[in-house]
Amino acid sequence: MWIAPGKIESFLRKPDAGIRNILVFGPDQTLVSERIDQLTRAYGVDPKDPFQVDSFTGDSIHSDPATLYDAIAAQSLMGGDRVVRIIGSGENGKSYMKEFIADRPEGAVLLMSAGDIPRRRSDLVKLFENDDSSAAIACYEDGDRDKEAVIMSMVREAGHTIDHDAVAWTAETLAGGRGIARREIEKLVLNAVEGKRITLDDARSVITSDHNGALDGIADLVGTGNLPELNKLFQSAEAEGTSPIGMVRAVTNHFLKLVEYRRIIDQGTPVDTALKSQRPPIFYQRMDAVKRQVRIWSIPMLETQLLSLSAAETEVKRTGMPARPLVERCLLQIAVIANRR
Repeated sequence: MWIAPGKIESFLRKPDAGIRNILVFGPDQTLVSERIDQLTRAYGVDPKDPFQVDSFTGDSIHSDPATLYDAIAAQSLMGGDRVVRIIGSGENGKSYMKEFIADRPEGAVLLMSAGDIPRRRSDLVKLFENDDSSAAIACYEDGDRDKEAVIMSMVREAGHTIDHDAVAWTAETLAGGRGIARREIEKLVLNAVEGKRITLDDARSVITSDHNGALDGIADLVGTGNLPELNKLFQSAEAEGTSPIGMVRAVTNHFLKLVEYRRIIDQGTPVDTALKSQRPPIFYQRMDAVKRQVRIWSIPMLETQLLSLSAAETEVKRTGMPARPLVERCLLQIAVIANRR
C-alpha cells in the first residue's frame, strides 16, 4: 500500500488494520525518525522500551536475515504488540525483504527506515506498495504549511503564543530540513518572554545568520560566479545537512530580488539608492556582493536562470534522482555564466 501525502497524518495516528510491515523513507531523515516513533506509539509501544522494541541496522539483517525472523516471532513479555525496527536500510534491503514479505511469520510489527531512494525506480518501495499487509511512506522536505504547523505546535507546547506574521515569516525563512527547522524554533521558544506574544521582530532577531547566512552565501557565490568558494560552501552545506531543495529556493528567491533591483535601476535610479531603499534592508556585509550582481545580470538573463532553477527543482521531485549532485550542477552552471562576465 502506498500512503498518499494527504493521508499520512491519519495513518500515523491509526495504521490500517492488517498492516504489519511499514517502510518509511526519504531525504528528510529527521522526519523519517519522527514518523517511525509515531508509528511505534500508534501500535501501543513506547519507542524507548527495550523489552517491546528490537532495533537492527539494515547491514546486520542483510548479513544474517534469520535474525529478522527470530525477532518478529519472539513473544512479548508484557502482552500486546512488539515492534522490530530496521534502521538505515538501502535498496539492498530488497534482497531479504522479498522473501520475508512472501513468507512472513506471525508476530511483531516491522518498521523499516531508509534514506533517499527513488520511489518510482525502487524495487524495495514496490515490495511494500504492492503487498496488502505492507505500506510505504515518503518523507520529503516540509512545505511552508507543514512548517507553520510545527512552529505553532512547538510554541504552544512551551506555553507561548505567536503572531501569524511571525509564523509565516519563520516558515518561509527555514528552508532546510526538519531537524534544522526544529533547532531554530527551539531557539525562538527559549528566547520568548513569559506572558508576551512572539512577534515578527522577535522572530527576526532570533532566527539568525547561522542558517540563513549559509544560504545567502551560496546565493551570492552563485550570483557573482565565485566558483572556488562555492565548491567549498557546497561541502560545508552537505556536512551540516543543508537541504539541496533549500539551496535551490534560496538562489531562486535571491534572483527574484535581483530582478526587482534591476527594474528599479533600469528606470534610472542609481544603484546605491535602489539597494539602500530596500525593506527589509540588505544586510550590510552582503551589499558589495549584491552590487556586483546587479551589474552582472540583466533581467532577461535572470529570467532564463530562474527557469533553469525551476526545472532543477521539478526534476528532483519528478524523477527521484539524487538531489544534491543535480542541484549543485545547476548552481555551478549558473555561477560559470556569472564568472565569464
